[in-house]
Amino acid sequence: MPRPKISSRVVQNMIGNKWCNHSIRSGFKTLNNSFVGRTFSSEAFMEESTFLPLPCQRASSNIDGQGWMIDTTVKKSRIPGAGNGRFSNMDIAKNTIVMEKYMISMSDVTSLHDVKDDAVILFKNENEIEDFIHLYEETGNQAREDTINFLAHFIWSLETLNDKVALNFSTWSVNHGDPNRGENIRFFEDVHDCKILAKTVVDVSKGDELLNDYRSFDNMDDFWIQFCKKEGTKDVVTNLRQFVDLY
Repeated sequence: MPRPKISSRVVQNMIGNKWCNHSIRSGFKTLNNSFVGRTFSSEAFMEESTFLPLPCQRASSNIDGQGWMIDTTVKKSRIPGAGNGRFSNMDIAKNTIVMEKYMISMSDVTSLHDVKDDAVILFKNENEIEDFIHLYEETGNQAREDTINFLAHFIWSLETLNDKVALNFSTWSVNHGDPNRGENIRFFEDVHDCKILAKTVVDVSKGDELLNDYRSFDNMDDFWIQFCKKEGTKDVVTNLRQFVDLY
C-alpha cells in the first residue's frame, strides 16, 4: 500500500521551525524571555544575556551575517501550522546562488562564542556531538536534555558530506516543498571551497516563501541515528520517513 502524501504542515510539526517557535512561546529555559519578539544584532545577544541563543533564535531575529546573499526575512509562514519561514524580499531569477555558509569541523571548535553566524558545524562522530553539548552547557547555560532536543530537530546531512552530519549555527528556517509543487531553492555542497550553497530552481518573486525538498536530507550517518535512539529521541529523517516516501 503506498504511503500517503505529506503536507508541509505535517512535516513542519515534526521538524525545526515549529519546534523552535513552541520553545520560544513556552518560555523554553535556554532562552531569555526578553528576546521574544525582538530583533537583535549578534553583539546585542552577547551583551544582554549570559545565555547563548539557539541557532533558530538567531535566524528568527533576522540578525545580519547568516550567509544569505539576498534580502530575506524570517517571519510566520503562510503554511498552516508550520511556524516560521524565510521569505524573499526581492525578485530572483532561476539558477541564482542565494546563500553561502562556510563549513567548519567540530574538532576545531573550542568556544561556541567564536563560531560565526554563517557557519555550518560538521560532526563526524558521537564524541563531537558530546563536545558540542558540553560547550553549550558550560558557556551557554543550556541543559543537556534541551540541547539534544534541539539537535534532533535541526541536524541535517547531504550525500556529499561523507559520513558527517551538519548543523547551521543560524538555521536557514526554510520549510518543505515538493519538487515541481513548491520547491524553489536547493541546498548543495561546494566541495572545493568548503561551503554549503543554496540556489534557486525556479524564478522567485518578491514575497515568496523559500521552500526546499527535505528528502535531500535523507543521508544521516548511523552514528547520529544511534545517538538519538540512545537518548530517547528521533532524528529529523527518521520522523520524516513515517509520513513521506523518500524514494
